[in-house]
Amino acid sequence: MSDKRIILFTFLFLLILPSFAQDAKEDISDLELKRKQAEILLNSSKKKENEIMSRLNKIKDEEKEIKVEIEFVNKRKKEISDKLAAKTAEKNLLEDKIQKRRPVVEKYLVYIYKRKNWDYSRIFFDSLTFNQFLKKYKVMKRIIKEELVFLDSVKTDLIELRKLVAEIDSQEKELKDYSKELLSQQTKLKDLKDEKTKLLARVRSEKERLEKRYNKIEEDYKDLLSIIKKDDKKEKAVVLFDDSAKFTQKENKPEAEKENEPAPKFIWPLGRKSTIILPYGQQYNEFNTLFNNQGIDISIQPQDWVLASAPGKVAYKGEMSGLGKLIIIRHSAGYTTVYTYLEDIFVRIGQSVKAGEKLATCLIHADNPEKSVLHFEIRKNGETLNPENIITVEE
Repeated sequence: MSDKRIILFTFLFLLILPSFAQDAKEDISDLELKRKQAEILLNSSKKKENEIMSRLNKIKDEEKEIKVEIEFVNKRKKEISDKLAAKTAEKNLLEDKIQKRRPVVEKYLVYIYKRKNWDYSRIFFDSLTFNQFLKKYKVMKRIIKEELVFLDSVKTDLIELRKLVAEIDSQEKELKDYSKELLSQQTKLKDLKDEKTKLLARVRSEKERLEKRYNKIEEDYKDLLSIIKKDDKKEKAVVLFDDSAKFTQKENKPEAEKENEPAPKFIWPLGRKSTIILPYGQQYNEFNTLFNNQGIDISIQPQDWVLASAPGKVAYKGEMSGLGKLIIIRHSAGYTTVYTYLEDIFVRIGQSVKAGEKLATCLIHADNPEKSVLHFEIRKNGETLNPENIITVEE
């Protein structure tokens, strides 16, 4: 009875263990995709944080420059204001001087022309000799000339001062207008700095969330990897997207035999030849952030079918945020193909497919159909390859 229990337990263990190991390996493929996606999002978030920090530093530098300019303008305004006040006082003094000098001149004239109750003719009759008359006449003429020269000089100075006052007043007005413009720029920069600071806080919060998500996925990934290593010692763990190449594609065949397998022939993954929107390798996205495209993005149309690029077995189908619905197919010689951004999937996990067999329909974005794409990858032992160098295009 005891032997029968041992045999039954051993049978159930051998029956359940492969299924558990297979599920764990499919889970690790799922986690590996999520890990890559989280890593891309995290790097993009860090890039955005650096860009915002750079912009904030520029805004602070601009604020400093405007502050220095405002200080200079205020200093210049004070100088011009003081100069305007001094020249205005000087102008008022000259005007006052003219006003005070006018009665003096009038008195001179009255004294000369009338000399008490005398009129101008008395200068002639009061003179005993002609020479005396000439002397009196010359004195009168000199006094009048001196007063006229003085009045003309003061008048000229007054005109120049009025021009200078007007010019200074104009400069003061221009400086006030420029000062208002600088203050307006300072306000705008402050608002922009506040906006960028809030944006930076949001980006940092998002980065922190992505870091936590990435760390959680990394922990799950390591845990599953540990389970596979523990429960499947006879073969290496399946890691479809491990760029470190520490693990190889799962196959039930010996490693040496797998290496000698011929590479499959890959065909175009759509029913028609279409344009490659984003090629393989390092590219810039719409946010001008550099990233590594691990496959190619192909333009699609609503009627397009996604086809198996080579014969193989469906290793995974599912849906992930950022990638949408996707399919992973394992091929011979350690090759794997990935198809993402799908709509309806018509194959199941474990199903064998032929090259050119219909796998799914393409996802068309209703709001932006021209940006709809099929993302396609080819990997060998987990390492990405450029599909354009491998796909055989039939004429």
